[in-house]
Amino acid sequence: MAVNGAGVVSLINSGNSYSGGNTIAGGILQASYLANGGNNSSIGASSSAAANLLLTSGGTLQYIGSGNATTDRLFTLGNGGGVLRSSGSGTLNFTNTGAIGFSAATPVTLSLMAATPDQQPLGKYRQQRRDGHFAAQERQWDLAVGQ
Repeated sequence: MAVNGAGVVSLINSGNSYSGGNTIAGGILQASYLANGGNNSSIGASSSAAANLLLTSGGTLQYIGSGNATTDRLFTLGNGGGVLRSSGSGTLNFTNTGAIGFSAATPVTLSLMAATPDQQPLGKYRQQRRDGHFAAQERQWDLAVGQ
């Protein structure tokens, strides 16, 4: 699955079983259901390997589901970085303690966004950043990360 350029693609089917990866190169991929790698979800059933979810050119993976979501999927940041956004009615938790992948040669920005200030998106990634700085804002957390 590839999202290229501006625009929004919404995947609301929780049973997508395609096993290929997802590339979000600009634009927004909305997912109503996220599951662990290897299980059907809005973004398919690829493994949790970082290579199967590429955020590049500021591309956004946006959780829009109801309730809390937990996934062990890792992701790769490419040139221009990317955004993980929780806009559902619950929290979004990435639980894999493995390393984020990098396909960019220079440091990039990963933005973590939540629909409300009460949501603390991706707590583990906030604590396990690789290098750079962490700037807290009301609803957005930016991490400058690199290899």
